[in-house]
Parts: sequence; C-alpha cells; structure tokens
Amino acid sequence: AEKLHLSRTGIPLEDWPPAENRTFPADGGWNLVQAGRLIEKKAYDDSLRAFVEFKETFPAARFQIVGEGPLQGELASLAKELGVRDAVEFCGFLDQAGLRSVFENAHIFLHPSRTAADGNREGVPNAMLEAMATGLPVVATNHGGIPEAVDDGESGFLVPENEPGQLAESLLRVTADAGLWKKFSENAIAGVRGKFRREEQIAALEAIYDSTIVA
Repeated sequence: AEKLHLSRTGIPLEDWPPAENRTFPADGGWNLVQAGRLIEKKAYDDSLRAFVEFKETFPAARFQIVGEGPLQGELASLAKELGVRDAVEFCGFLDQAGLRSVFENAHIFLHPSRTAADGNREGVPNAMLEAMATGLPVVATNHGGIPEAVDDGESGFLVPENEPGQLAESLLRVTADAGLWKKFSENAIAGVRGKFRREEQIAALEAIYDSTIVA
C-alpha cells in the first residue's frame, strides 16, 4: 500500500524569539503588520479594506506592509483612495533583523490569502510562522496551508477568502479582549515551536528518505 508522509515547513526558531516587551495597547494604538510579496494571492487589498473599518474604532491604528512586488503602486493608490495612506507604511524588503524588529513592535499579523486568478495558492507562509514564533496573534483566511499553523479560535482567527468585512470583524474581536489577545499570542508561540521547528522537520524528512531507500 502507498503511504503519504506529511513534511512541514520548518523555521530556525532561535532567529525568531518571543518578543519580550509586547503589551496590549490599552490606548488603542494598534500596530498591524503583513509581510510577503506584493502579489494577488496575498490579498493586501483586502487587508487595506479591513484596516479602514478597523480604524473607525481605533483611529490611532497603524498598518505596516513589508515586502516588494508588482502591486506596490496599485496598493499605495488604493490606500490613498480609501483615506488611510498616512496610517499605512510600505516598508519594502527588510532583512531578517529588520523584519524581526517590525514583528516585535507589532500587535497582530494579517494574512488574508486568496486563490489567485491563475490558480496560485499558498502553502504555509514562512513569514506567518516567523511572526507567530515572536508571539503575534494571526488573523488570516482559511486557505491553503494556513490552517496547518493557525488554530482557529486558539492562536488566531480564520475567515473565508475575499471577505474584508469578516477580516475586520475578527480584528475587532481580538482587540476588544486583552485575555483573548494574550491567549492567541501564547498559543502562536507554542504552536510553531511544537510543529515547525526546522531541525525536527529536517530530521523527519531525512527519515522518510531513509525509509524509502531501505524499502
């Protein structure tokens, strides 16, 4: 009988330690972040639309977009059109230290991926795993490999694709409850450390290769 083996993405956890000074922003100064290529499947446009709604409740909120890609000009124009350009920072490409600094100063990681027109889909996004390792709760979509990492209602919220209204609603739910935000943060760290430690994934993959060769 044929067997299927699950081989997960792994990240070097020593490079992404839990943030030491992140606290629940009681003053409403929420800092949201999304990181990845600025392409269709990352759905940054949905993030911007959700941010507009979120900002109605939290006027001091900020949204940092980390990455480069062909949609940068279009997204900057959309942010301006939506009236939030001054609260959105396009950070461009950042090295590991720069990205870690952004994550440490953020409060929630957004990742509302969608299936692109050409069928392109996500696996398990590395940037999301790195963000979770630092303790960032996630608000994302039930798409591709994302549910392998984000336990809906435990380490974040998952919503359907192409639903910025539900994305905003989930953001407002987690930011309304300090206890829930803290639980998501702790579970994000535990989940990544339990399932996505790079050394363990490499060892598991090597074991699969060895068993195949022996067979």
